[in-house]
Amino acid sequence: MLKKIKKIIPPLFADFLLKNLGYIGMAPWEYMPQGFAYPIKSSGWDMEGIARLQAEKWPAYATRIKNNTTLGINHESNAVDGNDPFFHNLLLTFAYVFSLAGLGKKEINFLDWGGGIGHYGLLAEALVKPAKIPVNYYCYDFKVFGEEGRKLNSNYNYFDDSEAYKNVHFDLLMASSSIWYEEKWQNGVDKLCEYSSDYLYITRMIFISDQPSFVAIQRPKQMGYDTEYLFWVINKTEFVEYLADKKFDLIREFEFGPTTPIFKAPEQGTMKGFLFKRSNS
Repeated sequence: MLKKIKKIIPPLFADFLLKNLGYIGMAPWEYMPQGFAYPIKSSGWDMEGIARLQAEKWPAYATRIKNNTTLGINHESNAVDGNDPFFHNLLLTFAYVFSLAGLGKKEINFLDWGGGIGHYGLLAEALVKPAKIPVNYYCYDFKVFGEEGRKLNSNYNYFDDSEAYKNVHFDLLMASSSIWYEEKWQNGVDKLCEYSSDYLYITRMIFISDQPSFVAIQRPKQMGYDTEYLFWVINKTEFVEYLADKKFDLIREFEFGPTTPIFKAPEQGTMKGFLFKRSNS
């Protein structure tokens, strides 16, 4: 929606319109002062229809990943041209993170927390294919995503029990747009920290600098998803300090740019990612 509006009307008016869509009942993202006490009208992400839609869009995504063309494709979008600079930045940033985590390894164990049907598994394999390094890909998500994912990638390890695979040491543990859906985002971080991993990459979430963390709601109808879900917009300092208390050192911060405005939010944030390494101390 953000890009379509900006293409057809002047920038200043587009910005004003996007920030005020809530007054006419059209805000795709909206501040929820009552937090997770707000009664959502759906099952959030745990829906067969969402998993099926992602599977239907898989071929276009897979073609982009396997070709030598640009990587600017959103696996959830109907657009297949691959020219989205936001997603090009997002995927190339993952390439940097994955390459760093796999440096000097004969094989790479990669856990994707909230990984849907396995999009990052395909990209990870493509990155190290020239070096013939095996990737052992593990994807944690709702059962419906694992069922669709196995039809496409029988060699991936899909699971929906958060206690599984804690006996495996991972070179990289990634959570992309996942822990912010936890009723308490700190609990999501705690679950990640229970796994044995060298690097922890938490990405594609909205962070703010000045206000305390707050909850918002997203209504992703533009993606074809007939659902809604609550999520956290997290204060950056609070987040980094919490990870430090968990003995994870910040290696690098990444910025992907502004998002669709959140109606009535106390502060508008930016989409970011953070790469941490487990402390040896």
